[in-house]
Amino acid sequence: MFLLRDSLDKDEWQIVQWEENRAVPRAWLEENIQGAEGILVLLTDKVDDSLLTIAGPNLRIVSTMFVLYSY
Repeated sequence: MFLLRDSLDKDEWQIVQWEENRAVPRAWLEENIQGAEGILVLLTDKVDDSLLTIAGPNLRIVSTMFVLYSY
């Protein structure tokens, strides 16, 4: 899980990352997404209207990351 925030200096970005090897708790996501400009989520992360509203108007990019296996 990565959240991207624009810093005061337009040449820098602040990256907030969930570093544990388990699913991101919804409460952590809601607390940290406020003001984010971009978010990279896994398929286990639920992105819905509520989360987008909490993120606010600066959110411009929502991207997913997953691994596909073909047997």
